Amino acid sequence: MREQNLIDELNRFDTDERFALEKCGYSPDDKLEGRQKEIFEYERKSLREKIAANLSNIKNWNKSNSSGVPPRFSESSFFNFECRTETEKSIYQKVCNFVSQKGNEGVLLMTGTKGTGKTHLGTAAVRDTQGRYVSMEDLIYKVESSMNFKSP
Repeated sequence: MREQNLIDELNRFDTDERFALEKCGYSPDDKLEGRQKEIFEYERKSLREKIAANLSNIKNWNKSNSSGVPPRFSESSFFNFECRTETEKSIYQKVCNFVSQKGNEGVLLMTGTKGTGKTHLGTAAVRDTQGRYVSMEDLIYKVESSMNFKSP
């Protein structure tokens, strides 16, 4: 099912310029010309390649759940994350920039209220970097277990 969704998204990305504009961070109503149009086409090609790479890796994603990603987020990616506010758009860009850094072996820690997309973006980052996802609850449990804390 997820594979078909990516195929559909890839086709829409190729055929619907308004959709591609929005996915590349422009307004769907922007009329690009000259150098701006060249930049958009480069961004569109780059993003299309990422979607295609995601599609080719999706078959292996669910075979091994060693990533730590919660099963209900196994289909989450940067391509199906919807930015509802300017703050979410800014966070989305920061996470994308973090993931795209060459040789990045850092830790990405996201905090915030429920429903802001932390798990979705964290899963997307894990997918792109082949990293490991650890929830705050799991981290606290592991720390408590290693220190032999006893619950009250």
